[in-house]
Amino acid sequence: MEIPQETQELINYYLKMVRTDPNHDLLARDRVKIYDSFKAISDPQYQKFIGRLGILAAHKVLHFWELLKIEYYEDKIPYQMLDIAENLWQGNIQEEDIDEDIWYDFHYGGGSLLTSSEEQIPSAAKFTLCAAESALNLVRGLAPFQGFNRKQIQEGIRNELLYSSWGDSASSASCAYSYQSTVDGERIYDPEKRLEFWEWWLKEAISQAWELAHQNI
Repeated sequence: MEIPQETQELINYYLKMVRTDPNHDLLARDRVKIYDSFKAISDPQYQKFIGRLGILAAHKVLHFWELLKIEYYEDKIPYQMLDIAENLWQGNIQEEDIDEDIWYDFHYGGGSLLTSSEEQIPSAAKFTLCAAESALNLVRGLAPFQGFNRKQIQEGIRNELLYSSWGDSASSASCAYSYQSTVDGERIYDPEKRLEFWEWWLKEAISQAWELAHQNI
């Protein structure tokens, strides 16, 4: 199914913008306009689209989880999250089918990973974990940025401050994809890798998610 012309024009506009922006970043406030454009169509598959887009973004960076330097029981959590997200999206399972212990492991196991030191869990891996959990939440029906104040979004909060399970998956995924290093406690990102991610997201991921959402009817 083709993306409606007005929405496609908006996507094209942001593609040009992210290419000319010195930081090559696509802020949450810009993505909200894209999401709202799709939502305004009143398409019954909107939530399926949002969920699939989240899954695609998380899978784009899942390989960064291999940066995990130690192994313990939580080390498969992003894979488990995305497996459940996929099965929920496909309709193979319902939320009530999922054992409460799994949600417990996701919440507390994932939390312990995110609070680990940089030496234990590199930043790119933490971002990947957040992208996976965000994708799962989107599939479960949460709206993008549901856990954030709308004013924060409109004021242009940076994506690195939005890496959370309550974002839109793309925030965390873009950070994982472009992360370089941490110097004196400050995370450094590669603008060219950031551009590469957002070009993929705008040119490929959106259209793929839209098409898949309408195949799954």
